[in-house]
Amino acid sequence: MMMKIVRSLEIMVEVVTVTMTNQTKTREKQKHDNKDGHGRNNQNDQDHDDTDQFDGNRSR
Repeated sequence: MMMKIVRSLEIMVEVVTVTMTNQTKTREKQKHDNKDGHGRNNQNDQDHDDTDQFDGNRSR
């Protein structure tokens, strides 16, 4: 019984570790993707690129 509990805890720790590692990698990639060639944040440019998709005047 004790071994099952220990094994379950080991599995949970492994899952949390993998999840946190993946989140860190994703966050670092997003930071990299949000920079233009000069190191400035180009989030505003991305926001302006897709505004016409959400103007409410789309034909169906």
